[in-house]
Amino acid sequence: MNRCATAITTALALTVLLGQITDKTTGQPLRGVQIQVDQGRRTLHARSDADGRFAIKGLSAGTHTLRYASDDVPPRTISVKVHGAKDRLSITACSTTLDYSCAGPGGG
Repeated sequence: MNRCATAITTALALTVLLGQITDKTTGQPLRGVQIQVDQGRRTLHARSDADGRFAIKGLSAGTHTLRYASDDVPPRTISVKVHGAKDRLSITACSTTLDYSCAGPGGG
């Protein structure tokens, strides 16, 4: 296989993870949450927008570790399975701004 064919095959194997992060109590979108996904030797980053939406581009199919946190959202780590060209993920999180019980043990 030549270099061009290898690059195209690799590009086709990558996916975009589209997601939204909302508060588990109110359902409101959470803005400014840092999301990162470990992929081998590199970590991919995103930040949720005003609607709680984010996109992480360049993931390969498989199971990845995703971490999210912000000033108002306690850090959490979850496992995500990525399948195809565009996968979607909904995350419900606990925001200390909207629910003060999130700050205690087990919050989030």
